[in-house]
Amino acid sequence: MKEMEYSVKNGFGKTQLIWSSFLIIEDQPALGRKGEYHRRFLTEVEYQNMLMLNKHGSIQIKKHAERCGEFLHYLPVPGS
Repeated sequence: MKEMEYSVKNGFGKTQLIWSSFLIIEDQPALGRKGEYHRRFLTEVEYQNMLMLNKHGSIQIKKHAERCGEFLHYLPVPGS
């Protein structure tokens, strides 16, 4: 429940959030340094940008899932 409260307080509201875990392959000023591993909830626009970075080899998406209410629905890893 705290996650939903956090989403609403931070302007996400009813926006579909996608959870993603990824490894940074090349330094990315907006994300972090090479070798760092991150887990984040992303908006659809942010997620599309992550897919582009994954395609170009700048990051490697390890896992990702759509939020369905209180649960996560895991999706196949892009490019697998």
